[in-house]
Amino acid sequence: MTIAMKWATAPRFRSRTLTARLSAAAVAPLICWGVCGSSPLAATQASQDLGAVWLTEAEHEFGEGTTGGGAASFGLISAVRALEGGERILVVEPAHLRITIWRTDGSLVREVGGPGEGPGEFRGPLFVEVHPDGFRTRDAQRYSSFANDGELIASTPFPPRGLRFDGQRLRPQALLGDGSFLAAPIVDATAQAGFGGSEPIESIRVLHLHGEDDRWEMTPIATLDIRNQSMLLQPEGLNSPTGIHAGQFYGDHDLTWYDPGAGSVVVLRRNLGGGEVELLEIAASGDTLWHRRLLPPAIPFEPDQVAAAIDGAAGNLAAATPGVSVDAMRDALEDALFIPNPMPGATRMHATASGEIWFRGYQRQDDLAVWYAAKRDGVGLRQVLVPSGFRPMDATDTHVWGVRRGELGVQYVVGRRLVPPDGADSPG
Repeated sequence: MTIAMKWATAPRFRSRTLTARLSAAAVAPLICWGVCGSSPLAATQASQDLGAVWLTEAEHEFGEGTTGGGAASFGLISAVRALEGGERILVVEPAHLRITIWRTDGSLVREVGGPGEGPGEFRGPLFVEVHPDGFRTRDAQRYSSFANDGELIASTPFPPRGLRFDGQRLRPQALLGDGSFLAAPIVDATAQAGFGGSEPIESIRVLHLHGEDDRWEMTPIATLDIRNQSMLLQPEGLNSPTGIHAGQFYGDHDLTWYDPGAGSVVVLRRNLGGGEVELLEIAASGDTLWHRRLLPPAIPFEPDQVAAAIDGAAGNLAAATPGVSVDAMRDALEDALFIPNPMPGATRMHATASGEIWFRGYQRQDDLAVWYAAKRDGVGLRQVLVPSGFRPMDATDTHVWGVRRGELGVQYVVGRRLVPPDGADSPG
């Protein structure tokens, strides 16, 4: 299949079903942080100095593969996090509503949770926050706090479900040490697109919630750009008035990482053009703790790459959608797909036990993926090269931990030793 690439005359385009990109004046409120007063951030120059290049080497791996049936026979792993400086490794399997804690040699310390509504049990979906004294889980109904050994300490219910901000329900994102929350509105693709004649929702606020019973205060601390996060497909033959909701393949909306220990949210902005990104850490008070702008190498899109992505998605979606042909689904995807050129400078982002923010874009060196690790002081920066089949999820001063997919998609937990260049200091 051949697609006439629209960036030949314009560097960016997006769905005809979604609103056009905002003018420079309209975008200004979306890059406002904290109390949205005067800010020096816009004048900051992006740095092309991306730091020294670190390598990794294999050291730890555990998992039972297709032949096992024990605790190390992992399903879909959503998180691998280092506890106690990397002495123990926490593995999250949301489909099984299960968390396991391991030593680095692959021996099991403890299994936590399982489906249910009792103390220490979970109702999906399941997320984990790590802090110095242990970890907290967030499921569909509450937070549960555990010590590093997996012992249940306390359970904390969510704020009232009836809370609304700008008419939108709220999702708790982090439980802070003082019992308050960071939260953000829940906005689906229909609302984002302005389906049914309503105004499109192109930004949301990060909120600091504090209170009890029916008396809650909601203080906005940051504004997130959510344009190009979702797409709404309306293929010919679809028997649904609200369409099909899907995530944009190459979205450049803001990414976030909520840190309960620091009481802050890290925001990665990636719609600045040219592959440029900006990192900011914002406290629950609304103060910007640090920020920096970086300019990784710009990676252009290739027409064949986009065509292959559309063909693959069209086949999968049409197979799951009665009455819709592959051709009709392909047409809907071509209409709705957002394609920036060059590619966004980041596709994933997370904080690590080493006190860094790790993010990656589309850059590769041979068969190695390039990750960037920025210290949360706004100064230190390095590049880390890892095998393309390995997905990093956390890092200590000595190792990067994550997941490798083996045969038939089976997942293994992997720890790779960080190898510095000659003369480089430890990231810690």
